Amino acid sequence: MRLFVAVPLPSELVAGIVRVQERLRRARADVKWVEADNLHLTLKFLGEVPEGSVESVRRALAGASGIAPFRVVLRGVGAFPGPGSPRVVWVGLTEGASQFVRLAGDVDRALASAGFAPEMRPASPHLTIGRVRGPLNREALRPAMEEVGPADLGAFECGETRLYHSVLTAGGPVYMVLASFPLRHRST
Repeated sequence: MRLFVAVPLPSELVAGIVRVQERLRRARADVKWVEADNLHLTLKFLGEVPEGSVESVRRALAGASGIAPFRVVLRGVGAFPGPGSPRVVWVGLTEGASQFVRLAGDVDRALASAGFAPEMRPASPHLTIGRVRGPLNREALRPAMEEVGPADLGAFECGETRLYHSVLTAGGPVYMVLASFPLRHRST
């Protein structure tokens, strides 16, 4: 089973993100835009996991969060590795980024104890909204992103993480929630 751990987005924010994608589509760049139903903030991608190991993943994630719910503000767009040669188009986190990094670290450590390789680089809080597939009109993305500018895309309370099963289909990936884990601060 192909698995990942992520923070879900509230539906009221998804509509605004889709509007940003529509504005960026006008550049006619060769970008695979993330479907509205698949928008999420990734904490850790696990890849292929044997079905018999899913329960150990759930147990590890159940104890992963030592952080209280926190506010996330989504604002502006950017690209990795940069706007001049984008491969990933993203929306930034301007509030809640440090808590998100801490949460990703909690998830990573919990899953490392369950046998998963730890991340080699620090978490980079962002919401992927598109992946550049080829060079067609790539240079037109930069002015389109500048036009969107530092648009405020809304805020939400991050109160849970989810374990997702990603099923690859001809029409694109379909994500199914296997488990949800509420955030809660552990007393020391």
